[in-house]
Amino acid sequence: MYIKQLELNNFRNLDNVKINFEEGINLIHGENGVGKTSIVEAIYYLGNLGSFRTSDDTALIKDKEAFANIDAKTSEKEFNIKIFKDKKELKINEIPFKKYRDYLGELNIIGFCPEDIYLFKDSPRLRRGFLDKEISKIDKKYLMDTLKVNKILKERNKLLKSFDKYKKEVITILDKKLASLQSRIINKRSKFIKSLEEEANSMKQLFEYKYDISLIYNTFVKLDSDNLENEILSIYEKGLDNDIERMVTNNGVHKDDWNVRVNDIEIKDYASQGEQRMMVLIIKLSLAQMIKKKLNQQPILVLDDVLFELDLNKKRILKEILSDYQQTFITSCDRNEYENFNKEITLYKLADGEIKKEERI
Repeated sequence: MYIKQLELNNFRNLDNVKINFEEGINLIHGENGVGKTSIVEAIYYLGNLGSFRTSDDTALIKDKEAFANIDAKTSEKEFNIKIFKDKKELKINEIPFKKYRDYLGELNIIGFCPEDIYLFKDSPRLRRGFLDKEISKIDKKYLMDTLKVNKILKERNKLLKSFDKYKKEVITILDKKLASLQSRIINKRSKFIKSLEEEANSMKQLFEYKYDISLIYNTFVKLDSDNLENEILSIYEKGLDNDIERMVTNNGVHKDDWNVRVNDIEIKDYASQGEQRMMVLIIKLSLAQMIKKKLNQQPILVLDDVLFELDLNKKRILKEILSDYQQTFITSCDRNEYENFNKEITLYKLADGEIKKEERI
């Protein structure tokens, strides 16, 4: 599936933009601050129901406007998203989607932007969010399990805040449900991270990256346990007094984390910002490869300012990789950086709030 037409209304600093896109590589170029990133941000939002720049949807709505609108016609379906300050309205082929979980995965879009080094620097919550969203795109049951766990944890924490001996039996019942759900989540997270590590080590060879890459999953149980459910139950039983004292559930998949190591050293502890950006690019492209294999479909790639800090050889390699995808969107201030692509690209120039197609290279 690829995007044939995109129309934006009141998105960021753009009043109204409508443009037809092509298969292959679409390069959006123009001066800094004209809105190039806003266009690819909207494309990314179509597949992920979130921005790669902010978690605040209100920032996406043009000043003094009630909502922003994203319309897209693809080779197979039509998508419409209205972003209000307190909600989203989603439609596919004019059919409303009330639940975000039903929408996710309908249009697979993988994005890269300079700010993505948050994967190494920021809180575990953001890394878990990345993990959960990407697994959910290929496994709807996983998403349902995470939602159920969150609901049960809220109920359990409420009981802990006003605990008495009569509530212990209820907590025991909840713990059994949590053990079953969390054992499935842990297994799926572990397998996903292992697959992503394998793809990353294959991708590194294309980029002539010489160091071993390890993706480490950190959870509250031993991954090699013979019976995860029983071990989780044991942890909750032993930790109940501590949970009561703190009035919160201290163990669970809601505390999980993962990190990247290069030659067994955590990347955030030694790598330069340029090396971290390179590693994020490897991980994102590896993720795209996983989607191709598991879903037998090509995701759309969105790459914002991707060539920054890449040397000439890595630029050449990236160009070859992108040529294998049905559709890619790239932003750049300099169209000349892409003249040596070994596959035709389509150029679009953005200026004064208008985007215009230029000649093909």
